[in-house]
Amino acid sequence: MSAMLERLERVEQEVSRLSERLALLEGPVEAPVAKAELPRSVPPVPRPAAPPPLRLPPARPAVRSLDLEELLGGRLFALAGGAAVLVGVAFFVALAVERGWIGETLRTLLAFAGSSALLAAGVWLHERRGRTQASLAAVGTGVAALYLTLTAATTLYDLIPEELGLAAAFAVGAVATGIAVRWSSRTVAGLGIGGALVAPVLVEAGSGAAVAFLAVALAAAGAVLVWRRWEWLAVGAFAITMPQVALWSLFDEPSAWQLVAGLAVFAALNLAVALGYELRVRSDRLRPSTSLLVSAGALVVAGLGWLALPHAEGELGGALWLAGLALAHGIIGAAALASRRTGHEIGLLLLGTCLTLANVAFGLAVDGPALAIGWAVSAALLAALGRRFAGDRELLQLTLGGQLALASAHALLFDAPPETLTGEAGVAAGGVPALVAIAVAAFSCARVSLDDRRRWPLLLDGLALVLLAYVSALTLDGTALVIAWTAEALALASIARRSGDQIAWFGALGFLALAAAHALVVEAQPDEALLTGVGDVWAAALAIGAVAVGSLGLLRLAPPGGKPDPLVLQGLAAGAVVYLGSLAIVDAFQPGASVVATGLELGVRQQGQMCLSAFWSVCGFLALWIGLRGRLRPLRLAGFGLLSLAVAKVFLYDLSTLDSLYRVASFVGLGLLLLGAAFAYQRMRPAEAAPLPFDIQPPGGLR
Repeated sequence: MSAMLERLERVEQEVSRLSERLALLEGPVEAPVAKAELPRSVPPVPRPAAPPPLRLPPARPAVRSLDLEELLGGRLFALAGGAAVLVGVAFFVALAVERGWIGETLRTLLAFAGSSALLAAGVWLHERRGRTQASLAAVGTGVAALYLTLTAATTLYDLIPEELGLAAAFAVGAVATGIAVRWSSRTVAGLGIGGALVAPVLVEAGSGAAVAFLAVALAAAGAVLVWRRWEWLAVGAFAITMPQVALWSLFDEPSAWQLVAGLAVFAALNLAVALGYELRVRSDRLRPSTSLLVSAGALVVAGLGWLALPHAEGELGGALWLAGLALAHGIIGAAALASRRTGHEIGLLLLGTCLTLANVAFGLAVDGPALAIGWAVSAALLAALGRRFAGDRELLQLTLGGQLALASAHALLFDAPPETLTGEAGVAAGGVPALVAIAVAAFSCARVSLDDRRRWPLLLDGLALVLLAYVSALTLDGTALVIAWTAEALALASIARRSGDQIAWFGALGFLALAAAHALVVEAQPDEALLTGVGDVWAAALAIGAVAVGSLGLLRLAPPGGKPDPLVLQGLAAGAVVYLGSLAIVDAFQPGASVVATGLELGVRQQGQMCLSAFWSVCGFLALWIGLRGRLRPLRLAGFGLLSLAVAKVFLYDLSTLDSLYRVASFVGLGLLLLGAAFAYQRMRPAEAAPLPFDIQPPGGLR
């Protein structure tokens, strides 16, 4: 009892000491201070808004380092063990066969039993002892061994018929696929599906049974792959199936109806797998596996049908197959675009495949200008439907450009090659309708608003104008071509004047440049026309006159602020007039021409050259005089240019080729005109010109 009292006393003392220490720590409690009230007139100061919390990027998962122990024990040893067992069984069977221990039936039964046991053991280990790589390796080895056993039983020993072998292979593939679906194992799925699809080759089945089995196996495999979302295994199934279909189509010689039905079934299965996955896992972006299945499937099936069906001259079996395939892809593509369950790009891919197949089919079925016309019409129809796909302008423009490029290339390479312009390849009358159709299609496509930046109409209108010029060159020649190009230039300038279309204005300038170039290069080449004259002076004069009239017409119809500067057109018109006069002078003074006798016994051609020098000098002097009188600097510069040209001709040509009397006349006449021009310029020079390089300034100009 005393001990208990002592303990209680010690506890009381300890509690009292703890109370004292706690009181010292807390200290005296102060009375609360009343908050000072702010005057009502002063509004409360708002607190600054707290900065938004920083959002740190999510931490990346730590990259697992390569563990050699896990790699060896968890993966490699299991795979190596399965391979070793498979090789050991094969060696044992070979040894037993070699020494006659077992017969064909017994060894097949033993192999089947051992493979089944290995497969069952792998399944039991995976289900009861955990999902390990060893169990997956055992299952994979068992499946492969079962396929090898069926191959030996049907092909090597002929123990079971082909139909039974195919059924057994399908059963093995179904079991393996079921296991793969349960375990979500792509490896086992690849073994099961791949083995089932390659079974016709393993058992050497007949063509009809093999193709039927292949279609059923591909349909079942596609359903499983779409259900489990194993898209790349579908690509593998396609790679295994199509070579067998190709062998059947090209070498087994099926009938036309069997071939069409078989290829149609495989094409439908391929599209079903691709579209089924898109329906199962919708995406706005096109997957590479889907693109590969659709494009490669269409290419392979189309090629096989074309090669196997009649396609010689006059036979349309191959072309009709391609057309039907294109129509099917077009219908499915339109349905995919209209559906909200599929992505937009898969529909465009199908329509692009349809267009490609249709172009190839049309090219194989039709020949000549009708081919280019058909492609051009298809481009115009696509442009008419362009507003329906306003969100895919770039793709639509690429498609239209491809169609027009295809039509233009065919027309320029085969229907109306450039050799026809020189007459080397004859007259390409059939190419003219094709080129006209392409030009009309390009013009129609340009009218569809597919590009807000006007780049698209510029390209298409440019193509239409180039083709128009080419058609004019094909159908006309000589002076008629120059007149036609000039008339087209005036028509385009009139359109540009009314509508303000810059493309039409630049087209008018281009046509006028073509007319001028043709007149100078073909109708009246300066190196011949100014020396010996031209063969038909009236035709040359008409061509040069057309260029002059066209230049003046464009000068009048030029839109406000249009390029080039009006002085360019004025200079072209004036140059054409001077050149026309030069042609008339040189042609008049040719041997045999009626020339007024001068009494000086001068040679006719040399007299013409002297007159030509005088003509240029007089024209230059008159241009300079009129420019000085009217304060027209461009005209003054033109006068200086003509006088300089006359000086160059007299010193470089007349001095070396003309007789002495002609040289005297040329130099004296030119010198007098140059002195007169210099005097006129010094007396009438404009006030804004630079000071003359001498001390005494001349008085004011003449009035």
